[in-house]
Amino acid sequence: MYWVACDVISDAVNLIDICVWQPRLQFVRGGGDIIHDPALTKAHYRKSPRFKTDIFSILPFDLLCLNFEFSSIYRLNRIVRVESFFEFSDRLENVMAKAYIWRVARTTGYLLFMLHLNACAYFVASEHQGIATTTWVYDGNGTAYLRCYYFAVRSLINIGGLPEPTTTFEITFQMSNFFIGVFVFSSLIGQVGVT
Repeated sequence: MYWVACDVISDAVNLIDICVWQPRLQFVRGGGDIIHDPALTKAHYRKSPRFKTDIFSILPFDLLCLNFEFSSIYRLNRIVRVESFFEFSDRLENVMAKAYIWRVARTTGYLLFMLHLNACAYFVASEHQGIATTTWVYDGNGTAYLRCYYFAVRSLINIGGLPEPTTTFEITFQMSNFFIGVFVFSSLIGQVGVT
């Protein structure tokens, strides 16, 4: 139920952006003129490659789960709109009086997203090795996502107290986690330090 609610909200935000905001964006014509006219901005958006990308991103591939097994992979086409987030982020940072607040919030969001990706990667690695086959992999107890996210937090932030990896695959995975964690944490400190 929560997954469907988040999907509907996400799709509504995308549709509003595609139907209301994107057609109103000003653009610069060849001679350097800034075009404000709504009819021209709408026509410009509809002819742009971005419009095709936006249309592809909202195709309801997730309806395939009605005939096949449920999988979040059906919503992967939503990721092609990631460029819109970066554009929004840059524009918001340019107009804010205290842009460092947005930079810190954005970098914190990046950290949380990296933790999410790492939790997912740890779960996949645990399935690859075999759930509960070694002390390092996820043991199959409790909520899988929460346990894997906890592992990702301890691993990427280098808190320590983690079970020792035993196989070459586990050691490689854990070393990658430590290196990624150092870079993510240093970028977060760098963003805070810039302010």
